[in-house]
Amino acid sequence: MTGVDKHTLQDISKRFRIKENEPLKRHTSFRVGGPADLFATPETPTLLEDLVKTAAEAGIPVFILGGGTNILFRDKGFRGLVICLSELNQPVEFRNNDTVIMTAPAGVRLNALCRKAIEQGLTGLEFAAGIPGTFGGSLYMNAGAHGGSITDRLISIRVMEKRSGQVHRLHRDDLQVNYRKLRVNPERLTVPMSELIILEADLALETGDPEQIRATFETNLEQRNRTQPVAAASAGCFFKNPSPEKPAGKLIELCGLKGTRIGGAQVSQKHANYIVNHEDATCADILDLVAHVRQQVKTQFDVELETEVKIEGE
Repeated sequence: MTGVDKHTLQDISKRFRIKENEPLKRHTSFRVGGPADLFATPETPTLLEDLVKTAAEAGIPVFILGGGTNILFRDKGFRGLVICLSELNQPVEFRNNDTVIMTAPAGVRLNALCRKAIEQGLTGLEFAAGIPGTFGGSLYMNAGAHGGSITDRLISIRVMEKRSGQVHRLHRDDLQVNYRKLRVNPERLTVPMSELIILEADLALETGDPEQIRATFETNLEQRNRTQPVAAASAGCFFKNPSPEKPAGKLIELCGLKGTRIGGAQVSQKHANYIVNHEDATCADILDLVAHVRQQVKTQFDVELETEVKIEGE
């Protein structure tokens, strides 16, 4: 890593048990991506705070990784420190007020969280059946399906600033919710969401009929498994839907692009809004295919497709 003293890097690697030159394809659902200079998985918020402050003092760029399901790293990897929150997985707590408040850490898998709610006879998360990734990642992207989204249930989030390690509690009114995006109201905090690490969040759920809750969850899960290539290496839906009347997958399918391949990347035969790593794809293969898809949709429908998947690295 350029610009950082060698002895400083050695000290950081030793203190935080950091891996060097870690292939990022091991940590993403796309199974694509070059090495991160440094890679860490802190197990507690205290370790995370210490690591963030140390990296900031050393001038090391930091990228926060959740479950690796909505991200595409470039073939040369990431020059800096990738912090994976998958081990930031403290117990889920439930508190009874007018509604049931569920407090969950960012690192817990969203599907595991849904099943914990089902076990407690709580309704409100059935829409998320089968959505991959972590709870924290679902909040960043305002994940949703079946007419619901994760921020519909949001009470507050606890966040940490990447550069200072300072922690804030942000309530629902402090946030601006958009399609597949969560932003901070600048009147509450001038630090953008991209510079914040979600540590945990509170959701409001209600009690319901356990059998009905489970049945709805399983129905949604079956539909996802039937209509989407869940077993393939991908990052989920690659493009945002331009509108409910013009879903990206339908536009791509009408262009006759299902099954189109460039290198090891392919437009899924099952769902056209999925780009899959069909056979040892590189990031370059995927981006070339994405560019081709966008150009075809623009030519035939005069619609500019916007990517939902984040693209990082070099």
